[in-house]
Amino acid sequence: MDNKHLKPQAASQNKDQRHSANGNIWPSADYDQQIERLKTAIGQQVFLVELKQTDINVAIHHTDKAYELLAVIDYPRPDPETGLFPHNILLDDGRGVNLGRIARISIDSAFSPAESSILFEEKTRFNQLTSSQHRATPASIAATSKDLLGAILSDTRQPTTPGIENRTEKKSGEDSS
Repeated sequence: MDNKHLKPQAASQNKDQRHSANGNIWPSADYDQQIERLKTAIGQQVFLVELKQTDINVAIHHTDKAYELLAVIDYPRPDPETGLFPHNILLDDGRGVNLGRIARISIDSAFSPAESSILFEEKTRFNQLTSSQHRATPASIAATSKDLLGAILSDTRQPTTPGIENRTEKKSGEDSS
């Protein structure tokens, strides 16, 4: 029986062919360096920021729980369309996780790690999910609340929060001319 379909293809993947359908380099250009950093951290405690993907959204699972990194192994069927990267990591809780399902792996700190503590980071998706427009501050919450309340009460002022439109509806029988 020929088992060549079971041999890992990740290690021999041609770097010139690492492009997704939209033309972006996949995985990132520094992926190989990140894999080497991960391999040197085998046996250490690491912190994960995982991407939880469902049929309708992608969320971040971010905890302060540390896991022992047991191994970095080749994944035999990487696929840019489904986000499966060429490597998996094995953790001490018994899980094997594809790097395409991880936003960041760090040592020393789970939250806001120093750049030198980041072993792996899938920057594009991580930045999209944690961009500044998703961060709430007291001022942004107040502005959004005022705009939403104004929209509900048919305030005719221009909203200050992007994406919120005034929702003034015409009363039935009202002529727009």
